[in-house]
Amino acid sequence: HRDLHRLIRRQRQMCIRDRGKTVFPRNVDDVSPTGRTLLGHIDDYVHEKYRMIRGKEPESNEELASIPFSRKELRERSGWSEKQIRANIEPLVELGYLSRVGHSRQGSAYRYILLDNGKDDPQLEL
Repeated sequence: HRDLHRLIRRQRQMCIRDRGKTVFPRNVDDVSPTGRTLLGHIDDYVHEKYRMIRGKEPESNEELASIPFSRKELRERSGWSEKQIRANIEPLVELGYLSRVGHSRQGSAYRYILLDNGKDDPQLEL
């Protein structure tokens, strides 16, 4: 049972991650240096939230790809302005590193999940 649950969890995680990727291959050079810095902040923050969840609930089935965060949380963590976050988060969504979850209505914030931290992306060598 344990291996089956692990396999199912891994398949779900891969499906969630692949949902955000485009048909065309990408590489880290598709993201601006500032966007890569933001992606690093996001990766660190999601891992921190994951460790907190696992610390409080060791039996939790929470996966990295299901831990949401908001632009406000990123602003508070990074010290960046709303304009900087907004300008750099959209390309990360378009390239499939992040996915927007929920809806944004007047007064409600967008939530995002990390689909891919980009560490396995190929780098162009010129």
